[in-house]
Amino acid sequence: MNQILLLLRELLEKKENESFKNFLKPFNSPNLEWYLISDYCIDDTNKLNDVFSFSLLLNHDEISNIKDFIKAGAPKDIKNAKDVGVSFLSYVNSSVIYHFSFIIPRNNKLLKGFYSKEMMTSEISFINQVCENSIIDNTTGLNDYLKDVQKRIKQIKIEMQRPTFNETLMRKILLTGIFGASIANLLKINSTPSKVLWISDRDAIIDKYDGFAFDFMFMHYLLLPTDKYPSKDKFEFMFSNSGQTFYDELIRIPDYYAGTLASIDLNDKRQLEELHNKHKTFVRGSIVNSINQANIKLECTDSKLSVYNTKWVI
Repeated sequence: MNQILLLLRELLEKKENESFKNFLKPFNSPNLEWYLISDYCIDDTNKLNDVFSFSLLLNHDEISNIKDFIKAGAPKDIKNAKDVGVSFLSYVNSSVIYHFSFIIPRNNKLLKGFYSKEMMTSEISFINQVCENSIIDNTTGLNDYLKDVQKRIKQIKIEMQRPTFNETLMRKILLTGIFGASIANLLKINSTPSKVLWISDRDAIIDKYDGFAFDFMFMHYLLLPTDKYPSKDKFEFMFSNSGQTFYDELIRIPDYYAGTLASIDLNDKRQLEELHNKHKTFVRGSIVNSINQANIKLECTDSKLSVYNTKWVI
């Protein structure tokens, strides 16, 4: 089982579970549907952190109404916005949404010192073997899908042997899968939803290898808490293949978190006053004293990985 995922599961269950359970209390129906929306701020040399942000949003209204409301309060992504609308702040703080951000200081190079190519290769092979065992035992009823996953893994293994292989992109892909799986697992142990739809900003993380990021996320979601083989007693977990622009408004939610948290020096609170005004507004209006978000810092020192639940309280 992936060591990063195990550390995240332990941290979230110990440090964030009570807050997340309180968030879920009004939503005890077993038929609720959720959107897991993600965006990323990675490889920006002007930022201090690489950030993977996810927002878990209840399907509480018609999608067109949700999109229109977000668009009215945040017509542009944070990079192109001049300020942050009051209605948008109200929405991201509302009772129908919970935010998770995974923050890696840029000098950690996406945890390269811990999450090596050898480790990634081993984990991809592990997922391939899990698929094989599950097909043989017919433990999931997903045999056609698992065979497709194996085809994608075969392609990945071939590319990993080439000198042109993009190790950094693969690390982004697998980290995205790990982070999403940790959230899906937290939801799984605290509620009984009927469906979760993952919606991501469209870039190489999602497009490369026909969406293997979702495969990696989905397989680890199925495996938790056991690594023997997946269980079929899970909610329906899906990935949106809609066009890039259809969910733009929803993606704007994690975009604001990723863009803001990437700008913050986690070791120096005084630096908050030096942020751009729009980032300061968002920090003060949504991040400080928040009861509906988890900001997880991951850091590698001397090949040892540490994870922290970071809170801003005033």
